[in-house]
Amino acid sequence: MSEELEELRQEIKQLRETNTNLEQQIIKITAERDSGRQNAADESDAATKLRMDNVALKLKVTNLQQQLNSPLSSTAGLKVAQRLQGKLSSLFEQAVSASKQLADNSSQRLKDITQKYLKEAMLRKELYNKLQELRGNIRVFCRVRRDDRGESILQFPSKSELVVPKLQGGKETLEFDRAFGPNASQEEVFEDTKPIVMSCVDGYNVCIMAYGQTGSGKTFTMMGPDNNPGVNPRAIKELFDALCITKRSSILARLNVSTPEDLLQFIEIGNQHRSTGATKMNTDSSRSHLLLQIKVQGFNTITRATTYGKLTLVDLAGSERVSKTEASGDRLVEAAAINKSLTNLGQVFRALASGSPHIPYRNSKLTHLLQDSLGGDAKVAMFVNTSPLESNLSETSMTLSFGQNIRKVELGPAKRNTGPPRPKDALKRKPK
Repeated sequence: MSEELEELRQEIKQLRETNTNLEQQIIKITAERDSGRQNAADESDAATKLRMDNVALKLKVTNLQQQLNSPLSSTAGLKVAQRLQGKLSSLFEQAVSASKQLADNSSQRLKDITQKYLKEAMLRKELYNKLQELRGNIRVFCRVRRDDRGESILQFPSKSELVVPKLQGGKETLEFDRAFGPNASQEEVFEDTKPIVMSCVDGYNVCIMAYGQTGSGKTFTMMGPDNNPGVNPRAIKELFDALCITKRSSILARLNVSTPEDLLQFIEIGNQHRSTGATKMNTDSSRSHLLLQIKVQGFNTITRATTYGKLTLVDLAGSERVSKTEASGDRLVEAAAINKSLTNLGQVFRALASGSPHIPYRNSKLTHLLQDSLGGDAKVAMFVNTSPLESNLSETSMTLSFGQNIRKVELGPAKRNTGPPRPKDALKRKPK
């Protein structure tokens, strides 16, 4: 398995290099074509001048016929004029021929390079999807937040391992698909997430969510500040780079967007309506889940096939122990509801891991909304966010245990959602 993964990584690396070279060639050919167009224009001007000179010579021949008295001289003058006229006609034909040949060659070379680039890009996508299937369609990332209030009790012996103290004493080493330490940047985190995000463009259902205790950095990972954006804004920008009317209710809103700015604006509206509140663990704790679903419909102009993908981005409310947060009143009711929905989410993953014929998606609104994003047809990435402090070791252990259980889930190959090929004039038709 590891050898096959390494071979795929090498293939992808080579394809990236090939694509880079192809992109450079396209830029070069395009420049040559534009230069050819300019040359053709210059040659056209030259041809016009030649035609004018040709007319002038004809006039000169006429004048010679009228003015020369000597038959010998008249004949000689006519021969000189005719010879010059022949040379000018020949030059004119050469200019037209060269201009046409240059334009045809540039156009064909650009067409060949473009076709090769598209073929390589499609092959790279196929290898990416194969690599994701070998890695597993559920990938679990651990991210430890930065906290300067104390010394970190967690260690990172490798990019995929985390050493954590046991509650009963001693230490244990846990393995994840990727383990991000406190100094990991937002760019680094998204780099491992991007291939999964882009699968939705190819017609897959994709779900990325952040789980962890209150104050463990889930919202920072998923949203981030304006000057250091997290997964959500980066994923949205990536989608719009590769490729609204609000309808509000008390629970859900469906929005139509056409630019990344539109989508980010609506996310901000959702954040403003998101319930937050102070607890002992976090002065600005998220007291609700934030779930963003983006439906992506693609159309391949070559195969004329249609794909239907969906990207679901979830910032879960913080899991917490009521005794530690000292919640009371409305906060206590909220905590109970949050913990119940997170428990239902855990039950769904346990049922998936055991291969149970019945998956309890309908036990909560959260799991019901996530049904087609967590089942066997989807690709899932889970961030388990933790604190590095010893005072939070109990919550950290529960979060890491949750992540380890999710790693046991085998969804099988994800299913690509495609539609029948469209007729050739489909893009020309106006929507009703």
